[in-house]
Formats: sequence, C-alpha cells, structure tokens
Amino acid sequence: MNSRSLLSVLIAVLFFSFHVTGQVTPGDSIHAIKYVIDLEEVDMDTKEITANTTITLLPLVNNLDIIQLQLMDLTVDSVFVNQLKVTSFTHADEIINIPLQAPISLGDTTDVLVYYHGQPFHESWGGFHFDGSYAFNLGVGISWIPHNLGQSWFPCIDDFTDRAVYEVKATVPDDKMAIGGGELLQLIDNGNGTHTFRWYINNPIPTYLVSVAIGDYALVNDLYNGIEREIPITYYVLPGDTLQVPGTFERMHEVLALFETKFGAYDWHRIGYVSTDKGAMEHAANIAYPHFAITGNDSYEYLYVHELFHMWFGDKVTCDKAEEMWINEGWASFSQYYYTEVLDGINTYKTAMRNMHAGLLYDCHLSEGGYIPLNNIPQNLTYGRSAYDRGATVVQALRAYLGDAVFFPACKDFLEDFAFTSVSSYDMEASFSQNTGVDMSGFFNNYVYHGGTPGYTLDSFNVVQTGGNWEVSVYVKQRRHGPAFMGDGNIIGFTVKAQDWNQYSGTVQFDGETGHATVSVPFEPVEVFLDMGERYMDATVDNFMVIDELGTHSFPKTYFEADVSSLTDSIVVQATHNYTPPDTLAAPIPGFRLSDYRHWTVKWVGPEPFIATGKFAYHISRLDNTLISGPTDSIVILYRKDAGMPWTPVDFTQDGTWAHGNLWVENMQAGDYAMGVWDLTTSTEESFMNEPGKILRVFPNPSSGKFTFSIGSKDATSLEIYSYTGQMIDSIVVENQHESLVWVPKGIPGGNYIAVLRNRSGKIIDSKKILFNK
Repeated sequence: MNSRSLLSVLIAVLFFSFHVTGQVTPGDSIHAIKYVIDLEEVDMDTKEITANTTITLLPLVNNLDIIQLQLMDLTVDSVFVNQLKVTSFTHADEIINIPLQAPISLGDTTDVLVYYHGQPFHESWGGFHFDGSYAFNLGVGISWIPHNLGQSWFPCIDDFTDRAVYEVKATVPDDKMAIGGGELLQLIDNGNGTHTFRWYINNPIPTYLVSVAIGDYALVNDLYNGIEREIPITYYVLPGDTLQVPGTFERMHEVLALFETKFGAYDWHRIGYVSTDKGAMEHAANIAYPHFAITGNDSYEYLYVHELFHMWFGDKVTCDKAEEMWINEGWASFSQYYYTEVLDGINTYKTAMRNMHAGLLYDCHLSEGGYIPLNNIPQNLTYGRSAYDRGATVVQALRAYLGDAVFFPACKDFLEDFAFTSVSSYDMEASFSQNTGVDMSGFFNNYVYHGGTPGYTLDSFNVVQTGGNWEVSVYVKQRRHGPAFMGDGNIIGFTVKAQDWNQYSGTVQFDGETGHATVSVPFEPVEVFLDMGERYMDATVDNFMVIDELGTHSFPKTYFEADVSSLTDSIVVQATHNYTPPDTLAAPIPGFRLSDYRHWTVKWVGPEPFIATGKFAYHISRLDNTLISGPTDSIVILYRKDAGMPWTPVDFTQDGTWAHGNLWVENMQAGDYAMGVWDLTTSTEESFMNEPGKILRVFPNPSSGKFTFSIGSKDATSLEIYSYTGQMIDSIVVENQHESLVWVPKGIPGGNYIAVLRNRSGKIIDSKKILFNK
C-alpha cells in the first residue's frame, strides 16, 4: 500500500473514530494450510456475493474441541467439517464457532467448508467493494482495527502471521473477467452465459494478500527475462486504457532488474496489476492499482514501484503485527526513492530523501502525538508517516551504517532466512547481525526501538603533521531529537578536505555521547564535514553546494541562505540544520534562554576572500514554539567557531515580526549558530554586552500620569509599550534629534508595562519595566 495514494483517505479518517474490534485471535489455536474460495455468484445490482470456502486446518494445540473462524457481516448458511454437516455452529461478533464431534490434536488435518452469502463489508478504503459493474477487494482497512480484512469476503484466520496457499474461483458472466493472484489454472466455460476463473497462489501468504477483481477488463501482456526465469507480466485495465499501459509502466523491466539484482529473484508466478477504483494495494502477484494512475506517462511511476517492491518486503516477508508495519511500508517507501538513484542519478534520490527526512524532523512528532518507536506504532497510526516515511529513512540509515557492499547481500540473506514467514524488528536485527558479522543492537536501539532520532555534530578536529602526511583527529558528539536516549554502536561518516578540495572520507564509530577517529591523509586538511553525502539520516538536514557566482544561494530545508558578495573562485559550502539542542551557555544569564530544539552549522572550503551574509529563519510555529513565547521576547543569534569556544552574540539585522522572520548576519564566519531570546519582562539583552540602563531611562517610575523617557542612542528609531501579556499598547517614532520623549497612558488599566527601544533594523537596544498607578 502506498502512503500518497492514501492521503485523501487518511484526511477523511481524521474526522471519524477508529472502529476497534475485540482482539480475537483464532490463530492461537489453529493454523490454515490451504483455502479454496469459490465465489459462485457476484451480483453487481444487489451488491451481494454467494460463496463457499473450504479451509484445510491444522490444530496448534492438543484436544481442540472448537474451531473459530472470522467472518464479517455475511450470513453463514451451513458448515461442514470433514464433509459432515455441523448444525450447532454459531456466528456472532464476527466469529464463527464450530464445535467438533471429537477433539483434534497436533498433526490432525481437518477440512472445514462454509457456505455463506450477503453484502460484504467495506470501510472507506479496505474491504470488498462494488463500483458500478466492477467488484474487488482491498485486503486491509485504514480506520478498521484490527486492519486485516480477508474476513470481509471469506471465513479465515485473519492476521499477519497465519499463512496458507490459495485457490480462488469466481464465476462471472461471459462479458466479464475475474482476476486473482498467482497462476490462472483454468478458465471453464459453463455453457450458460458464465465462465469460471480458477487461480492458484502456491506461496503461502496471509489472508490480507489474497485478492479478486471482477469486471470488464482488457489484458495487456508483457514478458520479463528475470535472473532465473522468464516471468509473465499482466496488466488488467479498463478497455479504454490499454494504450496508456506502455507509457505508464515504461521502466518496469529496469526496475525489476534492479530489485532482482539487489534483493533476490522474484518469487511469484507472475507480475500482475489490476486496475480498480481505489488503490494501491500489494495483493500477491495481483496488485490493485487505481484507474487514475494509468496515465500513459511516468506521473505515478513511484506508485507502481512501491507496490512492486512489496513482493519482497510485505508479501515474501511480512511484519508479524500491525505495530511493526514499517517492515512492510518503510522498506517499500525506501524502494520508491532508491530506484531513482540508480535510474535517474544520485541528486534525484538525495533531494527526495532530504525533503522527506526534513519533513519528518519538522513535525512528524507533532502530527502523530509524540516520538514513536518504529516497532511499536499505535494501530491508529499504522498507515501514517512513521511507518512509511520514517521507516524509509531508517532503511537508508541502515544502508549507510553497513555500506552498500554489506547492506544489499544482507537484505538478500534476510529475505531468504524468513521467506514466506512473518517477522519482527528483533528478527531483522538478529538476521542482519548474523549475516554481516556486525552487532546491530546499537543501530536498532537508536533508530527502531526508541522514539526520536540520534543527531551527530562535529565538536572539533585536530591536525598534526607527521612527515609527509597529516594526522587528523575528528571529535563528534551524539545528541537526540526526541526523548532522551544515548545510544551505543554509533557510526557517522566524515570528510576531510584540503584547500584544493582534495579529500578523504572515513567514519567515527563509538559508544555513548562522544567519540573520535584519527586518520592519516597525504594533504594538509583545512576543514572536516560530517555526512556530506546526506546518507545517515540522523537528526540533521544537510545540504552542500559548490558556489561559483555572487548572489543569493538557498540551501533547501535548512532555513538558511547565503548572500555572497565577494568570491574569487568556486567554494564548497555545507549548511546543516541540526534538529537537536545546541550546547548550553557556559553560565546561565537571567532572562535569557537558548533554543532547546535546533541550531545550525555552516562551513566552507575555498579561496579567500569569501564574504557572505547569512540569512537564518525563525518561526514561532513548530520550529521555535518552545523558544519564542510572545512579543516581549527579543530574538538574537549567537555564534561559536566550534564546541571549544563559548557562545557569543553577533550583530545582525532583522526582518519580519516577533513571531516569524529572518536574522541577517553580515560577514558570516564558519561555525555554529544558535538562536536565543531575551524575556524583556525579566531582563534586557544589553546585559549580554553592556551595562544595563545606560541607553533608556524613565522618570518618574512608578507614575500615575505621564512618563518621560531619556534616550541615549542616536540609533534609536522607535519606542514601544507592551503589556505583560505581550500586547503592544503604543508605538512612538523616535527622531534623530530626540533625546527625550513623553508618553501619557490612555485607556489602559494600572499595572506593569514594558518600554522597548528599537533601532532601525528592529533590534531591541534597551528596555525598561514601568509601573502605571492609575
């Protein structure tokens, strides 16, 4: 299933409560080996089905005297066990209870045949749908919990772990087709204006992956020469869409070749897509694909790629519970970006991943109500951003952690180790550890089992020349975006660069908060950058570029721009937006607070002089909501060269309002930048640099009438009066010749107020508390 195709559904779901049923688990006592689903009639007018299903079962316990199966809404007509009719069955609360004449035990095989009819269940997305003269199922529900909806059209053990092989038969009028997964074993002409399609899936799958689609379809055939065999490709589409198929799926063969090379041979009988009114859904070898996505061009290429990859992650190997949905959807979401790296180039992939990663760091924790561990996603968020998007970034982080030469073979090994079974994150960790020889517990603890994301920053580096080489010691620090957790087994990449751009890349591997690595390079280093390739998906948004012309250069998703005014030759600049708190001040300053959420690192290598003005954005919504509380906060920006230096204020100009805008730092220096605010109800920012009270004086104070302000600065341009709740009461223009101003309160209650003096750039240069005794 693809997250983009679900967007409208998910928005709608926000306005409705989730339907949560009792967590009945028939699979605890019984296991299905095979299903034979026979749709005897599908009535498009009444939207009813008449069907029977035979289930071959094995007990998982001894002395089992009752069999339970799940079936929603439909009416059960009769039940047979081993060809003997059972009249004492009950069907209530979506459970068929079938008492046995004699108990069965481990090793006993039992056949249960259920006849039933009625209007099948569906919710806004999943279930069994009728759409005019078409009918089809989608195997999972979005708002329905538990999500599995095999039970919407056949009796079953409906969970993520019980796997069986399937035969699906459907009798339909001669002018319609019935499309199922797997191989078409037989097409029977019934001689009465109907024919019966008989499909078979020989790989065991959970109930939600079996499918049928019925309607007036046209078939477009293709054949892919796979690494082990020729594989049929079938596209069942609306008759008017056949000419759109080649353009829609133009690069299917290239994508298949990539996936087989990296993740192993395709294991299903055919590659199948069937057009439906809703979608997309990764039914085994019969992917439900929405009509709107068959466009004749590559507009929805990502969508068919995502669903195709589920034949590896999702269908061949399946998450063992909904809370682990990232194993299905995170990996498939990764695939829909990864293929572009190979087919379209690294920059296409990097840009897409950066955009997604930046969005997650920005507000995923807000939209989902917290920082959620990937292996324990609440079921009301099963098909949300954590499972899909954050899952994809964690897969990329795993790829960077191991390196491609180890990662892709480990993926193949994992898929073979657990082929046609259901797995947990712990199973994945164990498989990757065993098959790579790398202890993966640190990675999974840091990225999967704990909410939030680790962030890595460069504390400093040290260079010592030894003969013709230089030894570079790189020191890094682990931080956290989200709840406090300090992980072990950390790996982060770094790049050492020379003035002529010669470079060396390595990794720092460490436990705990800090670590370092020392490397020897044959050139004189001038700078060290972390994760220049944007591969590790830590709590940073990195962006680097080569600047070779004057003017404004934007670093997307970093909330930073550089306006270059002097440049002698090309220069490499990296801007990093760290979604982690900066180091605190050496000593607290009353009334001043530093951001507890984010900071920047801006560095470059190239010929001097390089002169630029840095533009740093602030916004009270989400980015700085824990920093800026109201108009009586005066925002400032601090700088340090590296972690060994203290934070110091820098001159800046400001545009915008107290709530959102930009701070412009002229002649920007390489290093770290962080925002802070002065709470003018308790302090003045002048205390950072000057003795307070030297610029703005007021008398009398308190006053029951007028206040006289003495202004000791030629730079002052405005005097503003605020209430303690942050509301501006008055604003007075300060002319250059003014050395004093008189303010008379009008129409306001007595109480405490704040007088704020600003310069022409909007920066607060002094403030005073005043008391109006009315």
